Amino acid sequence: ACTGCTACELACPNGTIKIVTKFDVDEATGKKKKAIDKFVYHLELCTMCNLCIEACPTNAIKFAQTFEHSVTDRTQLIKLLNNPGSKIREGVE
Repeated sequence: ACTGCTACELACPNGTIKIVTKFDVDEATGKKKKAIDKFVYHLELCTMCNLCIEACPTNAIKFAQTFEHSVTDRTQLIKLLNNPGSKIREGVE
């Protein structure tokens, strides 16, 4: 549901979210379309302030009551939230 608008990245007070976008060429029309290259979430920096959720226009970010992110190595707290080849949701430009 992420559109790559970077509203959550701008709202985050400590740089927890980093969205890297790129432009893909639509083979049918030849036009450039915005695509998400990487959506990186640094869980170790997150203060759970909820500002990213409030800023997201498509409700793509949600908090849950799951706590399975407990790890012993801090480097495992950096999450890549999009899958390789992810596209922006149809109908959103």
